[in-house]
Amino acid sequence: MSKFLTSKCWILLGLLSLGCGDPASKALQGRWLGDSLLNVDARYLASATGWARGMSFEFTGNYVTVTIPTELPRTAPYEVVDKQDDGVMIALRRDNGQVDMAHFGFVRPNTLRWDIGEGRAMLLRRIE
Repeated sequence: MSKFLTSKCWILLGLLSLGCGDPASKALQGRWLGDSLLNVDARYLASATGWARGMSFEFTGNYVTVTIPTELPRTAPYEVVDKQDDGVMIALRRDNGQVDMAHFGFVRPNTLRWDIGEGRAMLLRRIE
């Protein structure tokens, strides 16, 4: 095969691979808004739910933008580090190099469960 055809084949394979991303990462793509909380003490549920409804995650390619009430949105690269049938564990790299881990469970087609620790979770809904 000529060098010309060989180089064209590699370019084509490279372009095709861009569209073949990780299915777990593809399932996260889009904008997710905080909707409700699970296993939160009743004394704090009202204020915590207000905070949750101000949260959002927007997954675009290999980046996620996290919006938290009263803070500026933050964008960081992320990587799927573990996949299960019902969810994924992602690693988010902060500007200072620190890596945060987050587990998201797939509840329904447009609902994610973000496990926030100590048995608590936030449900997020995808907006189109």
